[in-house]
Amino acid sequence: MAMSHHPYVPVEDKQAFADNWAAKYTCEGFNIRSDAYSTFTIVSALIFGYAATLVSSFASESSYSFAIWGFPVENIRMGVCLLAAIASLYSTVAFALQAYYIKRMVGWDRADLLQSFTAYFDDIRDYGRNALWIALTLIITDEFLVLFDVIFSTAQTKYTIAFFCTLAFIGLAGAALVVVAVRRMGAKYVELKKKRDLPADTGTQVPV
Repeated sequence: MAMSHHPYVPVEDKQAFADNWAAKYTCEGFNIRSDAYSTFTIVSALIFGYAATLVSSFASESSYSFAIWGFPVENIRMGVCLLAAIASLYSTVAFALQAYYIKRMVGWDRADLLQSFTAYFDDIRDYGRNALWIALTLIITDEFLVLFDVIFSTAQTKYTIAFFCTLAFIGLAGAALVVVAVRRMGAKYVELKKKRDLPADTGTQVPV
């Protein structure tokens, strides 16, 4: 009987586990969707961070008191920054722990399978990166609104300009999302077409 490289996972079960995950996360369709989704989350994170800053600044300067479940709306920016920091920390720890656990199960000598798992867990790490994008956007846009305070004296003029700047930002972000997604999907389509046009390799079939 073959000896196991892992004290808890038999060699046969480990190989079946690795092959199943590799087949699931290396298919071309998954890669195409992953590219589009990662682009969408980054752009949406930027838009969300900008909107949160505008709402927070507007609430802090308004004569009315706003609260959501008892939480002052003017503190929304600090709350989102805190959530972004927590999400980033969680994704980093989860990525490290899960990647180490999977590598122990698969084995350190299977570079092809480890590459598949690394691509999958990169999505987990992307969540933390998107959270940092939110926090960075909150900081930058807060300074942007401070500049409005210096240039324009009235709040109505300031927020009118901020509104149109937000619309322009959303429009540019949406256009960038479409362009990047189409270019990536187009590149994947060309790659798939080249693979489909290649002659089938029937001399290396592995018997089932």
